Amino acid sequence: MRYLGRFLLIAAIGLACAGAQPAIAQSSTKDDWAYYGHDACGTRYSPLTQVNRQNVAALKRSR
Repeated sequence: MRYLGRFLLIAAIGLACAGAQPAIAQSSTKDDWAYYGHDACGTRYSPLTQVNRQNVAALKRSR
């Protein structure tokens, strides 16, 4: 029973984030990180357009 409650809680949070994603994505621009982790669900997804196959080898680790 304990595991079922935990599973249902995690499933409810996952469904809430999945449902909220399209509304948030429409309201923000590509480079606007309104939340920590980019969006309310913390997906940390960024549609990088400046990095491509030609310049990816030149990337360096930040300090």
